[in-house]
Amino acid sequence: MSFPVFDLAAFERSDADGKRQMGREVDLICRASGFLAVQNHGIPDDVISAVWQAARDFFDLAPEAKDRVRAPYPGYPYG
Repeated sequence: MSFPVFDLAAFERSDADGKRQMGREVDLICRASGFLAVQNHGIPDDVISAVWQAARDFFDLAPEAKDRVRAPYPGYPYG
């Protein structure tokens, strides 16, 4: 699978015009596909690994356990 990659460090180094242009690019990417990867974000690998493990742990739960955290009503703003 391939999708666009946004370089946060390049964004931080850019001037105001560059940041506006990158913002437009991200807007177009998100409207077109809804997906992008972010590189050079500064989040430590151990934090990322822990989040992935928490997701795996949750999805390994029985359906009854996962149902206890169901959105309170249709359209609730989280997925």
